[in-house]
Amino acid sequence: MQNYRAANFSIHDKVVIITGAGGGIGKAMALGLGQAGAMVACVDRDFSAANAVAKEIGPDKGVAIDCDVTLEDSVTAAVAAVIGRFRRIDALINNAGQLHRCLVKDHTLADWNRIFTVNVTGTFLFSCAVLPRMIEQGAGRIVNFTSALGVRSTPGGAAYGAAKAAISSFTNTLHQEVAGHGISVSAIAPGLTNTAMANDNMTSEYMERIAASYPGGRLGQPEDIIGLAHFLMTEASKHVSGSTIFVRPPGG
Repeated sequence: MQNYRAANFSIHDKVVIITGAGGGIGKAMALGLGQAGAMVACVDRDFSAANAVAKEIGPDKGVAIDCDVTLEDSVTAAVAAVIGRFRRIDALINNAGQLHRCLVKDHTLADWNRIFTVNVTGTFLFSCAVLPRMIEQGAGRIVNFTSALGVRSTPGGAAYGAAKAAISSFTNTLHQEVAGHGISVSAIAPGLTNTAMANDNMTSEYMERIAASYPGGRLGQPEDIIGLAHFLMTEASKHVSGSTIFVRPPGG
């Protein structure tokens, strides 16, 4: 057996782009990976929020980038800015997302399209934008965020669940297309997590009921995702690709 060293788990000086890094799970991952030694590009359409996170990471390792993940020119400019600053891209975490709960019979086309554009098109655009540099490097990690609702949705979650299911399918397809270039593509599927987005779209009674149903009796917290995201950035995960990995609260 090869010598299994702590270095296999190091992300020191790895350059990571995180979309939706201004709050919630994205912010937690940006801060956690920054503390673990990564160079983090905090991408968000709310530049002030992204900038606050980047400042907390530190001026040498954190940078904020204003970007709308639904606009190709904006995404292209964001990736160019990261390459201009750090000269390489080791990992992309497609975390930016949007949730809108509504029964199918009441759904507007505008809301449906917005959910798909932010979640699915944003993931597609950023993946396409980083691939040329990753292929040139002969290495890279792409981690997409889907959801447990992509497998088992609930009433009111048609658009979000369908969009997250699409991301899981996209993840597996992209993995097959780029594995020969030394690039791995995986997806993380959290359960219900205590974020502002969840609280803005679900009643407290609903969230309390879900929390009570989880082993451990609590919702997931954004910080619960950091360890898995860290692992997927490392050499230890180089043979993990094409899969959607589900995250549950402690005991789940």
